[in-house]
Amino acid sequence: MARLIAQIRKILDNDEYGGLYDTLEHLNQIFSQMFSDYKYKTFISTRYSQIMGDHLHLLLDIVGEPLASLEGKISKISGHVGGGGIENPRFPEGQELEELFARIIAIVISDGHLRPNGIIEYSEPDMERIRTMENYLQAFGDIRLNPGYIEKGRYYITPISNVLGNALIHLGLTTGDKTIQNSDLFSSFLNISWRALCAFFEELIPQDGSVTPISISCTHTLALHPGDKEGAFGSSPLIGNAEVEFIKGHGKPGKKNAVLTVSTLVDLTKSEDPDEARIARKLLKTILDNPNKFIKFEKRMADKIGVKTNTVPYTIRYHYKSGRVSVAWYITTAGVYHAIKMAMIAPSNDIKRRQIMRDAIRKRPKLVKKILEELKSVGIHINKWWIQKQE
Repeated sequence: MARLIAQIRKILDNDEYGGLYDTLEHLNQIFSQMFSDYKYKTFISTRYSQIMGDHLHLLLDIVGEPLASLEGKISKISGHVGGGGIENPRFPEGQELEELFARIIAIVISDGHLRPNGIIEYSEPDMERIRTMENYLQAFGDIRLNPGYIEKGRYYITPISNVLGNALIHLGLTTGDKTIQNSDLFSSFLNISWRALCAFFEELIPQDGSVTPISISCTHTLALHPGDKEGAFGSSPLIGNAEVEFIKGHGKPGKKNAVLTVSTLVDLTKSEDPDEARIARKLLKTILDNPNKFIKFEKRMADKIGVKTNTVPYTIRYHYKSGRVSVAWYITTAGVYHAIKMAMIAPSNDIKRRQIMRDAIRKRPKLVKKILEELKSVGIHINKWWIQKQE
C-alpha cells in the first residue's frame, strides 16, 4: 500500500499538474483517514493495516493499476467487523473472471439462496457438485466449504462467504426467495462472451437440467400464490381462492403436494361444465401471462450461442404445508440438431449427463460435421471433448 501512495505522490508532484505538491499535506490526511475507520476499530484487529474497498479502488484508479497487481499482498478481504471473509485473496481478470462468475451465477440461481446480507446457502445432495463449487471459489482465495447434512431432506446446505454474495448483489442478482419474486437476471449478463455463456449452461444443466439423447432441458419454478409467505418481498397472489381450490380438486394428490399438469389444464378448458371451463381458462391465461423470468432470460442466452429452444409451463403444484401454489416452466432444445449442438458447445459438468451427451454426439457424425462447419463459418472453434478419453 505504501508503494501505491508513493506512486500517487509522484504523479501529483509532476509539473503538468500545476503545483499540486502544495496539497500533499492534505493528501496525507486523506490517506490517514482511509486507513483508519474508527467506527469499526473495536471489531477489527489493529495489528494490521486495513482499507475500505472503495478507497483501495480509488488509489488503484489514480495510479492506473489493476487489482490483480496486489495479489499476494493482501492477507484478507472481509466485512466491516472482520469476521469470515476470504484469506489470501486472488483476483482473476478478463475471460477467466467472466467464466467463473457465469458458472457461479448458474449454480446460485439454481440451488442457491442469496440472503440480503450476502451469505449464499447452497443446497445440493451431490458432494461432487459441492467440490466443483469449491474449486471455482478457490480461484478467489483460500476458500474451504463446510457442508452440513440435512438428514430429513437428504441433502447438504453449504454456506458461502458474503464477500462473494455481495459481489453478486452488486452485479444485480436478486436476494431472497426467487420463486416468490419471479427473479430475473441482470440485463448486462447478456453481454458476456460466447464462451462464458456456454460455461453458464455447463453448470446450469447439472443443477436444474435433464438430458436425453434427443433433448436437453432445464427447469425453474415461480409462485402463483405465495401461501404462508404472502406479503414477503412485496409478493401478492396471482390467483384467487377459486383457482387454488380448482388445483386442489383436479390435481393428483401426493405426499407433499397436489400436482396438476398443464396438459390436463388445457383439456379442462374444454370441459362441459361451464364454471370448470371458465376457471381453467382463467388459470391458464394467468400462467401464460406470467412466464418464469429466468427461463425467458435463459432462452435469450441460448439464442446468443446459436441454440434454438422452446419454453413451456408443464406442472402446477399446491403445497399442502405452506399453501403455496407454484408452476414449473422448462426450457428445452428445439429438436435433435440443437440438442446435439448444445451438448457439443456446453457439455454438462457432471459425469452422468455428460456421458449421455457423449453417446448422443458419437452416434450422429453427419450432424456433428454440419454443426462444426456452421461454427467454423462464424469463427468459432471448439474442443472436441466427446472424442477424448473418458474421465
